[in-house]
Amino acid sequence: MLSALIAASLLLGACDKSEADNTVKHEQSGARYSAPFGLTWGMTEEALAPRLGSQPETDNSEYACPLTKVTSKTFSGGLNEAGEYEFRFLPQYGQPDFSGLVGIGYFYSTDDEIAYQTLLKKLQHDLEAEYGKPSVLESKKADEEHFIYKSKEKEISLFVMMRNARFYISLDYSYFPEEHQVSLKNNIQKIKETCVKQREE
Repeated sequence: MLSALIAASLLLGACDKSEADNTVKHEQSGARYSAPFGLTWGMTEEALAPRLGSQPETDNSEYACPLTKVTSKTFSGGLNEAGEYEFRFLPQYGQPDFSGLVGIGYFYSTDDEIAYQTLLKKLQHDLEAEYGKPSVLESKKADEEHFIYKSKEKEISLFVMMRNARFYISLDYSYFPEEHQVSLKNNIQKIKETCVKQREE
């Protein structure tokens, strides 16, 4: 299932140029393009930078195509619990003309079961309040659970597990603009090929 989620992340998109006139209105209303942690779907790497720590890492290698991934262990406005954040951006590749922030990941681990349970319950409560009851994916391992929350334009994955008396939480948001999903799906292979070619040069 994790491979399916990775594949799904390649179908992400945000605002295109035809929506440029509405971008400010959307950002001000905080409605459709409102992302977690006070971010905005479709925002640029440059707009995110002031909220990151002093040593974020950027992966714009061919292996990350068609995305650019920015990771940071510090993020202003994030969760209170220390963890690592990943922000996924889709650069512009021509047609279809999509760009900006399309995915957010948060990774947390601890050997404190109480802290783990407290954070997990908070995340589940907040997600269910916004998206309703999740789908629970079957796992062959008793120490793993995987929950999926969905709306027309978003998919949220909450994956938890315990290994060697340590507890792990992986929270991942993906954004799928409804009116562009088919276009992205039809053009994703071309976009990936263009990305790889650009980054090999």
